[in-house]
Amino acid sequence: MSVSLKERPSQVQNQEQSGRINYNEIPKKLRRRPYYIIAPGLLILIGILIPFFAAICLSFTNYSFKMTTFRFVGLKNWINILKDSAFYHSLLVTLQYAFCATLTEMLLGTG
Repeated sequence: MSVSLKERPSQVQNQEQSGRINYNEIPKKLRRRPYYIIAPGLLILIGILIPFFAAICLSFTNYSFKMTTFRFVGLKNWINILKDSAFYHSLLVTLQYAFCATLTEMLLGTG
């Protein structure tokens, strides 16, 4: 048995016609749910981004744990790293390890 549109309250008719839900009709608990769902992700993102940007900023200074002050040195640190052969050796070892570890995991996982 169905109810015709003429028998329904006008509020329900307007809601069905517009396709919108009145915000005040939703309980507060349900209105807050999206914020509760996104909060852990935002906290993790903030916990990653703040140290990341702090490290980037410190890479442009001569900061050391021994020194109480530090000064801006620009790209000097980056240029020194790119001139160092130990950096390229470390990069090569890291890439080899990442390749071998990924290949091993893929073979064992699909094996």
